[in-house]
Amino acid sequence: MNNEHAAAYFSLIEATTLIEKELKHTLAEYDLTHGQLNILSILFANKKKPLSLKEVKSRLIVATGDISRLIERLVKKDLVTRSTCPENRRKVNIRISELGVKIYAEAHRKAKATVKNYFGDVLSIKEAKSLNKVLAKIKNSIT
Repeated sequence: MNNEHAAAYFSLIEATTLIEKELKHTLAEYDLTHGQLNILSILFANKKKPLSLKEVKSRLIVATGDISRLIERLVKKDLVTRSTCPENRRKVNIRISELGVKIYAEAHRKAKATVKNYFGDVLSIKEAKSLNKVLAKIKNSIT
């Protein structure tokens, strides 16, 4: 490993830490964590049909702790509803509430602005493609 590799590694860590810090600050206004916003995003995208806990967990992008606890917090905030599945009483249906849709839309808009329109305000399409390629290569080397 040379100094450029070390610099790239530390730059990546520094950038992700800065992004998380800024998102945490932005989402504090809505009393949400990044993981909770991710859950709301999944439920928002599937608002026509409820999802099980397992389905939500399989779609998460942001690493979270106990998903059951995160969902419980969203239920207490009236952003998510839980109900027993009529066809399978062991399955719990989770869906975003009307308030959840409203809060998600506002929080998502501000979070997106925080990360500069998913970096669209600072990276060209070519640069974004290159970054995606590099990050995929890194992810594939680790998994």
